[in-house]
Amino acid sequence: MARLNTETLYLSKKERIGIIGLLVVLIICTLIPILYKQTLLPITSQVNKKTIDDEIDNPKFPEHTAIHISNKIIKRSQTHSLDTFQIDPNTMSRKEARKIGIPDKVFNILEKFRNKGATFRTEQDLKKVYGINESLYNKIKVHIKIPEKTIFPNPKVKEESNYNAIQKPQILLDINSASLEDWDKLHGIGIKLGERILKFKESLGGFYDTSQIREVFGLPDSTYQNIRKNLTCNKIFKKLNINSSDLDELQEHPYITDRQAKFIIEYRRQNNRIHDLQSLKETNYFSESWFEKISPYLEF
Repeated sequence: MARLNTETLYLSKKERIGIIGLLVVLIICTLIPILYKQTLLPITSQVNKKTIDDEIDNPKFPEHTAIHISNKIIKRSQTHSLDTFQIDPNTMSRKEARKIGIPDKVFNILEKFRNKGATFRTEQDLKKVYGINESLYNKIKVHIKIPEKTIFPNPKVKEESNYNAIQKPQILLDINSASLEDWDKLHGIGIKLGERILKFKESLGGFYDTSQIREVFGLPDSTYQNIRKNLTCNKIFKKLNINSSDLDELQEHPYITDRQAKFIIEYRRQNNRIHDLQSLKETNYFSESWFEKISPYLEF
């Protein structure tokens, strides 16, 4: 039996070489993946790191996205600049009006309003201008700033003003018959303001109330409050016949805009004549505040 086992386990030289070769191949196949991973990992890490660094240094935003972001920054800067922009409507230019969103047509009416001697004492006064509706007013009011007129800004001015007040005695002045010299006698009213008052009175056809003096361009409300006790009104003024006046005559009146004048002419053409104030009210074209101002001047 021992002999038989020895013969069974015996391997020839070729067989032994074959087995050894097979073992070598198996060892090599086992080691190659391990060595490959250890060699590849640092290279891959370096490549990934380089890719990440490139992405950080040169972010691949689409060109239109970069432009959009840039435009938003510029627009935000411009919007902030506009939000802080404020202007006095009494001195506002056409360019400034456009900047805050007032159309040219509305600015033309506003300018005509100022040229006829009217002035803006509060932001709300802008609503008196035809074309500045509630929507437009809410849009522009944040940009409107009417500076407060300072009386006696320093002691020297106060002393000089008190001296002038002593030199100008308290008088009672009828605003419809007063001359330029009469206006100059009132404290706070000089030649320049006196001329504006007379010009405004002429364009209106006369005053029906002393409060209309407040509408004179450049006349501070504080000045009006100081002199109103010296003012009277004889209520003698020129009426405007709304049925016989032509377009030019209507447009010349400070309380009638060009568009309103054209509407009146067209309404009169279609209806032969305007019978009374109620006829105009029924058109729903004019505001109640306008009727309050203009009605004393109209005759039918």
